[in-house]
Amino acid sequence: MSQLGCFLRRLFAVALLSGAALWASATESDICSGPCFTNATTSAGFQNLENYGGHGIQVVDVNGDGWLDVYVTHIADPTENRPDLLLVNEGQNPPRFTEIAAEAGVSDDGFFQGVSEESHAAVFADLDNDGDYDLFNAHTWNGHNRIYRNDGTGRFTDLTESAGIEVTDLGSRGVSAADLNGDGLLDLVVSAWQGAQPIVYWNRGGMRFERQRLHGVDNRPFANQGIATADFDGDGRPDLALTAYEFLENGGLGPIALLKNQTERFVDMTDFAGVSYEQRSRDAGGSNGVTFADFDTDGMMDVLISGAHGSKLYRNVGEGRFHLVRRFDGIRYTGVFGDADNDGDLDLYLAGENGIHLNDGSGGFSFRGGIGLEGIGTDARSAVFADVNNDGALDLFVASKYGPNTFFLNQAQSPGWLKVTLVGPQGTAGAFGAKVALYEAGHAGESEFLLGFREARAGTGYCSQDAPVLHFGVGDVALVDVVVTFQGGASVTRAGVAPAQALSIDARGGP
Repeated sequence: MSQLGCFLRRLFAVALLSGAALWASATESDICSGPCFTNATTSAGFQNLENYGGHGIQVVDVNGDGWLDVYVTHIADPTENRPDLLLVNEGQNPPRFTEIAAEAGVSDDGFFQGVSEESHAAVFADLDNDGDYDLFNAHTWNGHNRIYRNDGTGRFTDLTESAGIEVTDLGSRGVSAADLNGDGLLDLVVSAWQGAQPIVYWNRGGMRFERQRLHGVDNRPFANQGIATADFDGDGRPDLALTAYEFLENGGLGPIALLKNQTERFVDMTDFAGVSYEQRSRDAGGSNGVTFADFDTDGMMDVLISGAHGSKLYRNVGEGRFHLVRRFDGIRYTGVFGDADNDGDLDLYLAGENGIHLNDGSGGFSFRGGIGLEGIGTDARSAVFADVNNDGALDLFVASKYGPNTFFLNQAQSPGWLKVTLVGPQGTAGAFGAKVALYEAGHAGESEFLLGFREARAGTGYCSQDAPVLHFGVGDVALVDVVVTFQGGASVTRAGVAPAQALSIDARGGP
């Protein structure tokens, strides 16, 4: 070959290599322009075992320092008891956690050969309207449900006996908190394994509760796995949704049940709503988790049902009716929505997957892998999006039964976000039941200018709780109007709000 030929060949090879490098660089840049995660499980001190993980994750600021903390329930080690974990955020960036469950008084039993209490789901809620988050922990096998009062610093006192919480509620599985009767106090609703009916603990004030069977439904076996509260029919009252994994004989309610709230009575609206889920035999294999979110930004709560036969996504078309949009394959326990790329619409993560289903802005989803969600444990049960380092990007926690539990730090950089924390008319931290709508500045209340819609609530998915900090991605929008409608009808509007900040709105007129 001539010298010229060799030179041209080398030039062509260099060009190919340079082109490949540029392509790889462009691909990496393209991926990281959206959500881009780093597995920070070890560096953040997110405690776990190699082979045994948790079932539930609840995210809340337990000590009022402005940084989100994490509770992990049901560490499923069959060889010894592994208590629940309370991981306190040290307020650093990158984030660091310190485990203090025993010190804080909430190191309830996990799973140990059926002889431990086996905490499954838990919920943090301001049950005494003093501005901090108390804890109700549901225990499955011995019925020793527990309720704890937070002293405001993240230290808890067990008030189970004086509060009227029964210790005979065998099979407690899922739990949520909502003001079900509109009296300004958060009630508790608990689902139960093996077809037992849900129990409502009506909050009578002063951290005292009255236990009743869920009124308005008959004695059929009942949906009994994950539980969620949301106003799915838009009438201003929180409704209930329950799932059932085991087979329900004799016409039992499930494997999905939607119950309309008629103020201390509930009506089965499942058939009217048009939602369903398969249960193909007498073997266990129904639904696990139910999650509400407005994925198409029309101001109504849509719903995702996850279980042994994949996940079904339904669009809310008004008056509590739903149309099936699509299915997602794979056995799943929890689906969680969050704007992972801050582009203004809600994306979807299904617990256990190594990527995210990105929303195209009109409610269509496409899977994006290769974004750093690697190392997730086997049999993922719970997942929660939360901004734990206060940089405006949603990070991700995943609890997996056969471990390890994992924490992923979102490296996406975007100024286009807004976080909203709420205090209700009675001083209730989180103001569960309130609705927050974001509009383009100058267009508050005009549906065609709606940028995002969220509802403050407690339990979601399977044994999960989203942070009571409502996160919005707003893309490149310069200013927004924020409209908050609290349960009961009180409304607050903040006009001309600039993004890239945490906004606190108190229904009592405070900052």
